[in-house]
Amino acid sequence: MHFDSIDGWKVLAGLGLFLFGMFMLEEALKKLSGRAFKKFLRKQTGNPVRAVLAGFFSTAILQSSSLVSLMVLAFCGAGIIQLKNGIGIIIGSNLGTTLTGWIVATFGFKFNIESFVMPFLAIGGLGLIFFSKSEKLSNVSKLIAGFGFLFLGLEYMKSGISDFSSAFDISTFQGKPLIIFLLLGFILSGIIQSSSAVMVIVLSALDAGILPFTSAVAMVIGSDLGTTLTALIGSIGGNTIKKRAGFSHFFFNLFTSVIAFIFIHPLLYFVNNILGFEEKLIALVAFHSTFNLLGVLIFTLLLAQFAKLITILIKEKRTGFSTYLKTATPSVSEASVEALKMESHLFIEFVLRFNKQVICNEEKNGTLFGSDFSYLEEYEKIKKYESEIASFYAKTQQGELIESESKILSMVILSVRNASLSAKYLKDIEHNLNELKNLTEEYLQELYSEIVFYQKTFYTHIDAVLNVNEVFTDEDEIPDLIAKNKEFSNKEMELIYKKSAKFKTEGIEISSVLNMLMEIYNSNRSMIRALSEIRQINALAKPA
Repeated sequence: MHFDSIDGWKVLAGLGLFLFGMFMLEEALKKLSGRAFKKFLRKQTGNPVRAVLAGFFSTAILQSSSLVSLMVLAFCGAGIIQLKNGIGIIIGSNLGTTLTGWIVATFGFKFNIESFVMPFLAIGGLGLIFFSKSEKLSNVSKLIAGFGFLFLGLEYMKSGISDFSSAFDISTFQGKPLIIFLLLGFILSGIIQSSSAVMVIVLSALDAGILPFTSAVAMVIGSDLGTTLTALIGSIGGNTIKKRAGFSHFFFNLFTSVIAFIFIHPLLYFVNNILGFEEKLIALVAFHSTFNLLGVLIFTLLLAQFAKLITILIKEKRTGFSTYLKTATPSVSEASVEALKMESHLFIEFVLRFNKQVICNEEKNGTLFGSDFSYLEEYEKIKKYESEIASFYAKTQQGELIESESKILSMVILSVRNASLSAKYLKDIEHNLNELKNLTEEYLQELYSEIVFYQKTFYTHIDAVLNVNEVFTDEDEIPDLIAKNKEFSNKEMELIYKKSAKFKTEGIEISSVLNMLMEIYNSNRSMIRALSEIRQINALAKPA
């Protein structure tokens, strides 16, 4: 046996062309499918079965389980898709990747590939040059060229390996433990990060006669597990939802691979004798599809329990202040816009609790602030929270956004800014409020009581309106809040002017009280503006 007879560069060139073709296909389909693909994923996740089917069809069409997984992580993070349905899509995408093997086994070894791919490369390559100004035609050309490069890479790998087959003694592999081939497939797939590419390599070796059929089957089993390494490594140190999704992918592949390896001979009997696939190339891809389908069927039935187990095993570790932004991906515009909308709602609620504490001395012993409440420390939390939202907003702005999404983002960041200003106005006068509260004069106590009573009513109204999920039906809601805020401020200021002669004896300046009333007015006005932006966001997001 002479290992130097294999044309290593030709095989590597073939692998490079194959992966490049896959990359072009993924990029083209990602651009061509666009929002239609995202809407499809969102609509087809009502139950576990539909989620699994969505994962299968999406990956079968896009030929990229990584792209589908990215969408799933983004939508799960934004709360659009539940974790169990997200796992369902990932499971379904595993089955979708087996389609590549069927295409290659059916067409790649039965035709003159060189004559077959030339039209694809010619049309695709020329199209990329001549239609570069048309995004749609350019992506169609990229799609066509991608198919060409994919099959051209296959031809190079076949050619390089077939040169080796004449000098290769197949008896070398006889009697070797199958676990060796499983590990080989695992390592190879882990390095290349494409089970489809490993499948093509194994099919080429099997077709050339240098790899026994059972050994090829073991390699394919190992390759399925190897593709999860990137997701697993990438999830370590990441946010909770990514860890859960990454580990669920790994556990699913680990389970199916172990089952397939343990029952390798019964499954082969089923494929060869029951299904009737005797031709070795077709039998190999049929085996690959069969054990993946078996895993999908088992996990679909136990999807809810599996999701609960993953949630228990991988507990959430709270860092930072945001809830939805931690698990969203800025590059996925639809999901990131949805996450920002929901995060802005939480931010306003966070500010409202702070404002209530400053004015009404509420929730001092609650879970939000704890017993050692410090206004300055809590205000710093608000600023850091706002910075998290602003940073995510800036990253999302760099992506591809449609007009309605740009409008929503502008209103989201404006609502957050106004809510933050509302907190700032009150933080600046907290000492004045405390001073007023401790004065003994009856009219000053009345003033303080009126401020607290009005603000409690105001915050209750804001709370009620904020927690209505639908678009506000009362068109006078915002103008009414504005008018009442102005009316209260003017009334209290007039009262202060009338009582101004008595202020110096109490050790408090009239300017301080007037400034305090103005800051309360400004705080309320900013909160109303934040609420108004939320109202407009809901109106824009409401389906036609």
